[in-house]
Amino acid sequence: MELRATVLGGGAWGCAVACLLADRGYDVLIWCRETEIADEINTTHKNSMYLAGLTLHKNIKATTDLGLAAQHANLVFEAVPVAYLRSVLQAFKTYNQNHRWVILSKGMERHSFALPTQIIDEVLKPVASAVLVGPTFARDLAEKQFSAAVLASTDEAFRNELMAILPTYYFTLFPSRDTIGVQVAGAIKNVLAIAVGIAKGAGCKDNTTAYLLTMGMEEMAELLAFFGGDRATMYGLAGLGDMLLTCTGSLSKNQRAGTLLGQGKSVSDVRAELKTLPEGINTAQSLAVLMEREKIFFPILAATQRFVAGDHSLEHFFKSVLKAPENIL
Repeated sequence: MELRATVLGGGAWGCAVACLLADRGYDVLIWCRETEIADEINTTHKNSMYLAGLTLHKNIKATTDLGLAAQHANLVFEAVPVAYLRSVLQAFKTYNQNHRWVILSKGMERHSFALPTQIIDEVLKPVASAVLVGPTFARDLAEKQFSAAVLASTDEAFRNELMAILPTYYFTLFPSRDTIGVQVAGAIKNVLAIAVGIAKGAGCKDNTTAYLLTMGMEEMAELLAFFGGDRATMYGLAGLGDMLLTCTGSLSKNQRAGTLLGQGKSVSDVRAELKTLPEGINTAQSLAVLMEREKIFFPILAATQRFVAGDHSLEHFFKSVLKAPENIL
């Protein structure tokens, strides 16, 4: 039987997972929004915009036709930025026939605060789904660097199926049932990476990074519990592991965005340099609305959003994130 998989999203992460699937013998079709990216993948097996210098597996093809992508396979890996996920799924709904979904995107929908699995269930009705998240830069995975991630699903049969087909000699998976926790952690760590980047852009060194990571981890754990996730998830690959990679790794777009902002660049400058706005900026805006609505407050996450929005100077940013707690436990 021919193995087939569809990937929604022609960015770096979607293409990296497509390479992994192709290595496992899958015929992979990537749906791309941009015609030029699809054409380049089909003609040269490259994606110079998001994975410059790498050659994609020969079993990977691309299309801009969402219907064709839906018909290609029952197994769908979605790597769509969360801000656009609902609209893509609304378009996909026309072709939906009990597809099974693996979530690759990390973030939180603004105003609804919905996580990717929740958006999928709202648009397509409850479906079989799993979340793949962990300390995995797309380029490193595409280059077959040894990597590990968490695969979370409440559907035990689907999770076991994926645990059998995805791992390779260079990619290890750890199972989890905490789909909520891994998604919240994956969203929050991007905002923390922007905070670390702001500090680096302003000239701060390792002391500041250590502080932001430690206190940021506390904020992440509190939000994870607020959404109903398992606090233990915070200390695994989806929490601490992914946070360390995104906040300190050289390939982190969220950290790079923060660094540019800390150097005085605008959000428009960030978009121009990175070719897109990283997920952490959208998530920071979502968290600001959430904190206002629920009357909760997380100093680092709040200060990061305000700085990104232009409401805070660097001085105000550091005064906010470095404020000691009033109560000693």
